[in-house]
Amino acid sequence: METLLNEILDFAQQRERCAPEPLTAEESAELLEAMREWGADEAALESGKALGQDGTLVVATGQQAGLLLGPLYTLYKALGAVKFARAAERRLGRRVVPVFWIASEDSDFEEAASVHYLDAAGVDRSWRYDPPGRIEGASVFSVGIDVSLEEWLSGLREDLPSTEWSHDVFNTLLEAAWNSRDMEEYFARLMARLTRGTGLALVAPRMKFIRRRGAAVLRRELERPGETAQLVIEAGTEAAQLHREPGDVNCFLYDDQWRRLKLRAMDDGRIGDSSGGMYSREELLEKLERDPQRFSFNVVSRPVAQDAIFPTLAYAGGPGECAYLEQLKRVYEWHGIPQPVIAPRPEAVLISKRTGRALEKLGLNAMEFLGFDEAVLRKRVAQLNGGKALDIVEAAQWEVEKSVDALDYALANADPAVRKSVQRLREMHATAFDKLRGRVEREQLQRDTESSRLLTICENALLPGGKPQERVLGAWFPFLHESGWLLTQRLLEKLDPGGECAYIEL
Repeated sequence: METLLNEILDFAQQRERCAPEPLTAEESAELLEAMREWGADEAALESGKALGQDGTLVVATGQQAGLLLGPLYTLYKALGAVKFARAAERRLGRRVVPVFWIASEDSDFEEAASVHYLDAAGVDRSWRYDPPGRIEGASVFSVGIDVSLEEWLSGLREDLPSTEWSHDVFNTLLEAAWNSRDMEEYFARLMARLTRGTGLALVAPRMKFIRRRGAAVLRRELERPGETAQLVIEAGTEAAQLHREPGDVNCFLYDDQWRRLKLRAMDDGRIGDSSGGMYSREELLEKLERDPQRFSFNVVSRPVAQDAIFPTLAYAGGPGECAYLEQLKRVYEWHGIPQPVIAPRPEAVLISKRTGRALEKLGLNAMEFLGFDEAVLRKRVAQLNGGKALDIVEAAQWEVEKSVDALDYALANADPAVRKSVQRLREMHATAFDKLRGRVEREQLQRDTESSRLLTICENALLPGGKPQERVLGAWFPFLHESGWLLTQRLLEKLDPGGECAYIEL
């Protein structure tokens, strides 16, 4: 992290020279009211207050409002921002606040609505939230919390074994669902609970001050439509993470059902939306002035707006994010906003008690398990389970047969009764080795069956569906269910933003 931290510290002076104004008293009141409603603790509220004070700087991150916070990497991003902010604050000697942007305008409901977890047997399971009345293509913030979520959680509570933390974990999930109007609020309540004591401030794009301050970015996009799309195209390569088409306008217009409509600059100077609507630039600019809530940032304008609103030093992002943010350098210049340092979020592999026991029985650690392909892994386990024993049996039988052959040769002219005794000796040894081999094979088969079970437990926990754990499994089951709220502190101690993947035993 030291190299990245030095880069962040070097950028601090540039950021100070063109930092946005602190939040006004009215804006701070709006932010703090929302955070209190979400259950933010005093440390988080102090961070929110600091955003209204001169000299405060920010380390930002964010993620879509996935159900139950989505995959583990969402939590890693949040805690990565916390660690970067704490380190920068110590070195700069001034307030640096970690800020999490809840990307609830995202309309990829399929990704946001799926929960992956491990059941009582350690099997990778998934559940998809699909409330009645949901409008296809609408932003996640418009999706309400339905009784089906409570029913699924209540059923899961019955299915999973009880732990020291079961009561607290399930009560947290259920109470947050009862008190939340939509998926944005549910996400915010759970993130506030998991990050207590860290000082993480939460913001959402529908906050009035976010819309008001971010409108300048959208206004410029509408005044000169398609220009930033061209900059992204010119910065891209065949392997680019971010793809734009000529004429794309980097914001959305909402329809009456909160579906985001893409905007495109037309040859006649007008701007069209993806539903067939046509507008003059003046019409859209007047609409933006009158009702900024009817517009939405997109993947290009969101980070720019974030850094126009807050004095951002760094953004903690995943590998894909870091790649596409690199494509936005000229877009930031076009808007006259300094681009913050792009800081890779921390990576981790969590090893639950069940997984740890399975690895120990297999004679492996998590790094070895993830470092082998399946064929090599199973060969290694077969060797551990007695594959070498069969080789030793075969070698011993060959040595015995060689000795009997020598004896037979030496007694070639002996009495027939002696020769017959040698033959019986040969047969006796062959029978004995056949029995020994069968016993070893049966024991190995039993071990292989148990090893297959143990391998499956490890695969489900460490490589679910053949994908990295942090991109599939959520934080709740089994990790919080086993370790409780101490998990956050454990992660803060072990995560290394910008460094090596952390292997964390729980």
